[in-house]
Amino acid sequence: MWLMAAAQFLKTRISLEEKRHVQALASQLLITESVWLKRLVIRALGESAAPLPDAIADQGESERPTRDARL
Repeated sequence: MWLMAAAQFLKTRISLEEKRHVQALASQLLITESVWLKRLVIRALGESAAPLPDAIADQGESERPTRDARL
């Protein structure tokens, strides 16, 4: 297993049916839902051919826009 400090979180809401499906898939692999989701995100990012826009790629943690700026 990977040793790393958690730096950021992703949040989402899904239906109860979707949640049960994820639970079943993760259980079959003997992993947690969180690990299953993390693997899914990493795989999707790896398959993405689109590079990050410069504005996002150059943005440091301290330069993240505030919620009001995004709205």
